[in-house]
Amino acid sequence: MRGRAPTWLRPRVVGLVLVLLIALTLPEKALAAKRIALVIGNSAYGLGSLPNPVNDASAVASALSQLGFDKVILKKDLAAEGMRKALRELGRDAVGSDIAVIFFAGHGMELAGRNYLLPVDVRLERASDVELEAISLDIALQQLDGARRLKLVVLDACRSNVFRFAGGKRDASRGLARIEPEDNTLVAYAARAGTTADDGVGRRHSPFTTALLKHIATPGLDVRILLGRVRDEVMAATHREQQPHIYGTLGGQAIYLKEPAAALPIPRPEVDEESKATEARRHEALRRAEEAKRAGELRRQDALKAQEAAKLAEEQRLAAMKAAEEARTGAEAESAKPRNDSKQGLEPTKLAALPKPEKPLTQGSFDGRWTGAWGGRAGTSVIISGNRVVRYYYKGQPVPITRSTLGGSTATFGSETYTVNLTFRGSGSASAHYRHHVRGDTAEATLTRQ
Repeated sequence: MRGRAPTWLRPRVVGLVLVLLIALTLPEKALAAKRIALVIGNSAYGLGSLPNPVNDASAVASALSQLGFDKVILKKDLAAEGMRKALRELGRDAVGSDIAVIFFAGHGMELAGRNYLLPVDVRLERASDVELEAISLDIALQQLDGARRLKLVVLDACRSNVFRFAGGKRDASRGLARIEPEDNTLVAYAARAGTTADDGVGRRHSPFTTALLKHIATPGLDVRILLGRVRDEVMAATHREQQPHIYGTLGGQAIYLKEPAAALPIPRPEVDEESKATEARRHEALRRAEEAKRAGELRRQDALKAQEAAKLAEEQRLAAMKAAEEARTGAEAESAKPRNDSKQGLEPTKLAALPKPEKPLTQGSFDGRWTGAWGGRAGTSVIISGNRVVRYYYKGQPVPITRSTLGGSTATFGSETYTVNLTFRGSGSASAHYRHHVRGDTAEATLTRQ
C-alpha cells in the first residue's frame, strides 16, 4: 500500500507544480531566446599573441546585437575551462531557439582529421595533449542542437600552426579539415580546408571579419548569399591567396540575419482646414467640368445621329419623288401615243364619249401596282414603272429581280432561279405564271391593278 508523502516534502511538491505552471504560461520568447550567439576572441596566447581576434569578436558581437539578437555572449581570451563554461551556457540557451551562432576568432588546428579550437592557456607538447587541452569543434557543434532553423558556426581561425609535436605517431596539419555537418547546419571557414587565414597584421580586423562586417547587416540577404559575398571580397583582398569555404546544407527556405526592409509609407504633408476646403472645391469643379464634357459629347453624338437620319430621310424622299416623276412621265408618254380603236369597232372620235374606268388600261402602258395571290397565299405584288418591272414582293417580302422585259401585252421578269410571266387583259387584270428553275415549282395567279 502506497503511503503519503512526508510532511516536509509537501511544500516542495507544491512549489515545483507552481514553477511548472508558470513556465507553461510564459511566452515562447521568455522561455528561450529566438536568436542567440556566442562570440569568442582569443588573442593572448602564451606562445605568441594575435593582434586582431579580440577586435574581431567585439565588432561581430556589436553587429549581432544591432541586428536584434535576443542574447549575444561575448567572451575574450578564454582559457580552456572558460570556453567549456561559455559553450555550456550557449547549449542551454539554444534549446528552442530559431537561430544559434558561434563565432570564434583565434587559433585552430586539425589533428588526425578532427578540428580543434584552442584556448589561450593551451600547452601542447605531444599530440595526445590536444584532446585534453583543446576544444573539439564537434563538441561546439553539439551545443547548437537545440536550434530549429539554423545552426551557424563561423571560424576566423586556422591563422597559423605554431605547434610542432615531438614524439608520437600523429602530427598537426596546416589549417582545419573539411567536415560534413547535417541538420540545418552551416560551418564557414575563413580559409578552405588545409590552408591558413590571414590575421590582418597592421589592420584593425582580419580580411575575413572585415568582409563579414560589411555584409552582415544587409537587409533581405539570405545567409548563404551573405557568406558567398564574404568569400568573394576576401579572395579579392588577398589576391586569391585566401579562399573561405562553407560546409553544410540548408533547405529551400531563405534565412536572414536581417529581415528584408519593409516598404515605408510615403509621408503626407499636413494640410490645414482651409487648404482641405480649397482642394475639395477644386475636385468638385473638376468633377462638374468632366460631367459637362461628357454631356456635351453625348449631345454632339445625338445631333450627328439626327443629321444622319434627316439626310437618309431626305434621300429616300428624293428617290421616291424621282420614281414617281419617272412613272408619271412614262405614263404620259405612253398615253400620248396614238391609239388604234378600230380593233374595238369604235371610231377614234367617239372614244372620249365612252365611260372611262377609274384606272384605264392603255395598251403599252402597264405602270402601277398589281396584286394577287399565288396558290391562295396573299402578299404577291408586282410594281411596274416606265414599262419595266421594278419591284416584286412574295408574301409581302421583296424578292430581287435581275432581268425584266415588257412588250405588247406581256411582261417577263425574274432571276437565275425563277421566272414570272404576266399576260395583261384590258379589264385591269393580268394572269401570272410562276416557275422555279431549280425546284421545278409552278403556280398560277390572277393579279389586279390597284
